[in-house]
Amino acid sequence: MPNPRNHLICGVCANKLVKNGKTSAGRTRWRCKHCGSSAIQTRTDSAKKADFTSFIAWLTSTQPRGDFATSTRTFTRKIQWCWSVTPRVAPTGEVHDQIKLDNPSKANRAWLRARDIATTIPERDDQIAHRRKQPGRPIDFGHQRQERYRGRNVVERCFNRLKQ
Repeated sequence: MPNPRNHLICGVCANKLVKNGKTSAGRTRWRCKHCGSSAIQTRTDSAKKADFTSFIAWLTSTQPRGDFATSTRTFTRKIQWCWSVTPRVAPTGEVHDQIKLDNPSKANRAWLRARDIATTIPERDDQIAHRRKQPGRPIDFGHQRQERYRGRNVVERCFNRLKQ
């Protein structure tokens, strides 16, 4: 059952914890009124929010990772989980004619061709060389697709630069 008020919960008796001073390191000490056990816990919601905010700030800036924490290693460790976050996109009901396939294999390209869907990524050199040996479809990638691939390449390079 989720905690509706986001209070810390005792690990012994599962009752609400209350503040009980600070440790010598400055962290908040928590105490259970019911069983008397003491604990030092962090609120993961506020800690994760701060980590994610600094992750986004680093991702959209040109500063190195070390400027966002005490050390580069600490920052890298704290934001490791942020790379697996996927945004929730509400369905709008719109139908798009673009499909993203991770593997540009022959079968995937044939599937796209059967549905008259244009590809953005050019075919691999070994597939083009194999098709040269046999008559059939032309090998030309096409001017429109070359322009679209140039734009895609620019966007990917910008993201890679941001990630460094």
